Amino acid sequence: MKTFLLITLLALVAFSMIHSTDACFEQDNAKKAAALNKKFSKVKVTDKCTLSEFGCIGKKFAICGNSGWVTFDCPVTTQCSFLPLVNKPDTPNDIALRFSLAKQCRGKTG
Repeated sequence: MKTFLLITLLALVAFSMIHSTDACFEQDNAKKAAALNKKFSKVKVTDKCTLSEFGCIGKKFAICGNSGWVTFDCPVTTQCSFLPLVNKPDTPNDIALRFSLAKQCRGKTG
């Protein structure tokens, strides 16, 4: 019985340690997305880039080809932006909400 309790206690401690380091994954991911948005807010189509690098220039999707940045229009009612991960389709209205929830460490649904 003591062995079972000890194993259970160790499992709970290990889980709480793992859970506490992952508790604000969304917050860390939001910081990274915000940093990428800030970086690309200054990028121009004429700037140098690394082959296969991708990002957003203006509100367009951009990928670096052999001769520099190539941009693509986004579908109507959408725009290019780095967002915190939630594994669902995005709309422009999701951007502010997602950053707000991630900063509060409230998870995917709030």
